[in-house]
Amino acid sequence: MVEFLDLNCYECHNDVDQEGELDLESLVFDPTNSSSMKQWSLIHDRVRDGEMPPKEEFELEPQERDDFLSIFGQTLHDISMERRNAYGRVKSRRLNRIEYENTIHELLGVNLPLLELLPEDPVSAGFSNIADSQQVSYHLLQKYLEAIDLTLDEAFLRAMSPPSPAVESLSIELRPIEIVNAVPSIFFYEGKKIFLTKDQKTYRYTDGEFVDTGSTLDYKGTLARNAEIAETLLSTPFKRVLHPSELGVGAERILNERQAVYHDGHLVSFPTTQGFHGRMAGTEVPETGWYRIRFEAKAHNPPEGRNVWGRMHTGILRAKAPAVYWVGKFEATPKLKEYVFDAWIRKDHILGIQPIDKTLDWVSGEDIQDFSVFEDGTTGIAVKSLEIERIYPGLEASKLKNQLFGKLAIQDGELLSRQPERDLKRLLTTFSTKAFRRPVSASELKPYFAFAKEELNVSNSLLNAVKAGYRAILCSHRFIYFNENLGELDDYEIASRLSYFLWSSLPDEELLESAKKNELSRPGVLKAQVERMLEDPRSEAFVQNFADSWLELRDINFTTPDAKLYPEFDNILMYSMLDETHAFLGQMIEGNLSVTNVIDSDFAMLNERLAKHYGIDRFDGVGVQKIALKKSDRRGGILSQASVLKVTANGTTTSPIVRGIWLLERILGQHIPPPPDQVPAIEPDIRGAVSIRDQLDKHRSTKLCMSCHKKIDPPGFALENYDVIGGWRQNYRAIEAEKKWKDGQPVDASYHMADGETFSNIDGFKQIALRNPEQITRNILNQVLTYATGATISFADRSEIDQVVEALADDDYGFRSLIHAAVQSDIFLSK
Repeated sequence: MVEFLDLNCYECHNDVDQEGELDLESLVFDPTNSSSMKQWSLIHDRVRDGEMPPKEEFELEPQERDDFLSIFGQTLHDISMERRNAYGRVKSRRLNRIEYENTIHELLGVNLPLLELLPEDPVSAGFSNIADSQQVSYHLLQKYLEAIDLTLDEAFLRAMSPPSPAVESLSIELRPIEIVNAVPSIFFYEGKKIFLTKDQKTYRYTDGEFVDTGSTLDYKGTLARNAEIAETLLSTPFKRVLHPSELGVGAERILNERQAVYHDGHLVSFPTTQGFHGRMAGTEVPETGWYRIRFEAKAHNPPEGRNVWGRMHTGILRAKAPAVYWVGKFEATPKLKEYVFDAWIRKDHILGIQPIDKTLDWVSGEDIQDFSVFEDGTTGIAVKSLEIERIYPGLEASKLKNQLFGKLAIQDGELLSRQPERDLKRLLTTFSTKAFRRPVSASELKPYFAFAKEELNVSNSLLNAVKAGYRAILCSHRFIYFNENLGELDDYEIASRLSYFLWSSLPDEELLESAKKNELSRPGVLKAQVERMLEDPRSEAFVQNFADSWLELRDINFTTPDAKLYPEFDNILMYSMLDETHAFLGQMIEGNLSVTNVIDSDFAMLNERLAKHYGIDRFDGVGVQKIALKKSDRRGGILSQASVLKVTANGTTTSPIVRGIWLLERILGQHIPPPPDQVPAIEPDIRGAVSIRDQLDKHRSTKLCMSCHKKIDPPGFALENYDVIGGWRQNYRAIEAEKKWKDGQPVDASYHMADGETFSNIDGFKQIALRNPEQITRNILNQVLTYATGATISFADRSEIDQVVEALADDDYGFRSLIHAAVQSDIFLSK
């Protein structure tokens, strides 16, 4: 090996030249140092892929290359295998925040949102569950305690005194409200009413109070039945009139022009930037918690052949208090339809419903105020009725009581027991077995029982003792961490790894029963369990969590497209992008479609909003549908999906470098080293004077940059016809003073591969990539196993990966088959 390096490498990679910031003469070959071995593995791969030595310098004889790779590869494999046998593939791995929340929900039977409490997990190799990067800080432990106490308190409260009724209905009746100069004609105050009609400038009166929410002016007093008072009210400078805010859910509330407008038996909201529009006074909730919102709505004056996309959100009905809490999106059709959302809503927050589709014509507040929106046929969303129900997701009260306390009776807020210590030990044994995902020995239980027993002796309360014991168990490393022993996994360890792989949560009773019988390690039983789990709705957790990590979709909201350059972008479109990719991967798993569909496919999973964005006019129906693609659609596969195209762009421009690196690493599995420190970043020109191709021509002309850009630039330029939000373009968009944007430089998506083969656009690049299905399969298998085990692929794993990829060819590299093969591998079944 030293002779090979001396003849072929040291001339450029020495302590003086250090091309690519690599000094091979000083690089230590240390089998005990993982960073050192990772660097040597990359050197092996660059020789294997023909990148080093550079062909323009000289080309190795095939036999010389094969000899080096054989000897060096075997050396790296043996070193990696020795480390694996000594320490295991995976270090001690803990639950990430998503897994932690799901597990707490399963254990305690109540579904409080905990993610906001927990700090973000570190990300390594794109994933948030990699053991090597995980740490447990004092801050994280404090947040664990906070989450545990919050959930335990809620669970015990519900189990001891279940809500009555279990579902509290808070109905909002929508009533007619006429307008005179935008002043509502029916005012409510302490149950009394004052009426005003368009044709009658007099009042039927009682005491009333009027508060202008748009200024500091107040109009208070007793109104008399005469025209003079009416004239005074109508001449006041303020038009927005609201009753006092003390009235809550269930009370009749007026709605003004800044909220929704009553028309033809419906409350109608319109696409507008007017503050508060769409919010519905009277929908304040009395306490923070989960609510089920049912409402009937339809599209109001929809464009021909289209539905109207709206959002539901929550916020405070107060000036400068934005309704920032997203509940969900919905597709209003011309016919009245019921929609249902479950949402966590904060106390005193109200609901808002509003169309936010940027492809519609938006109107001003004045247009809504003077009712011209009804005369002009403006598109909106009309709500017929709305009902809010207080719900309690999780276990029903009797099942929750049984899960926490078994068959013990409750009386006067205490658990009844003739033998409290025995019952305490029994409950702790049951709970810890489920929490630790395996049977618990007497010695393992001892410290938790001792802690709980002390509480029993001090407080003389079995309830307090059980709660203290559960708290201690949830603070245990046996709960927070995966308990895996070196070598082959036992059946309980397989059950746990499998459930968090496919469900991101605890193994269920069937998995644990298979583990108890030592059946799960049998290939046939394991395959049957994987099939069962993939058919279970809980497997949606794998689709979403794996996709969001592998494809970096969790960063889709990291940047906001420039409103001048991309005025058509909105949150409806963004969430539709995510829906497409999740549904696409789900379809691949369900149909065991070839993983080559990641590169190109003959179908797409679209809703109406995204189909319009893609320029596909063959959509008919509601929701996400499987659409057959034509070549002229310029779509197919994940590469041309708007979700990944947005993730790989900033808010103004696209970069072939960023997209090229993303495609190589996330789709093709080729590692790209970071650029040398002395290489400056390329600043985009949003004026449109200079194209990115011109900028990169100068950038890669230097020898320092050339070798990497031979790999990066081809896939990056292949995607250049897709803009920042995944739309197809022939020209770049540029900012123009008079307009929001103009056509800039023409897009040129043609390029050449490192071996000189050329392509003219994304279709040509796809055809080249599809010639090597083994490479695509190998990368996706690597990504799946990394996600499943919490460890990146080591050199020792490579030989088994190659065997699995070869075997998958018989199933046309089906995605479902790949998941089965991953679970059956030694990589998955060993620590």
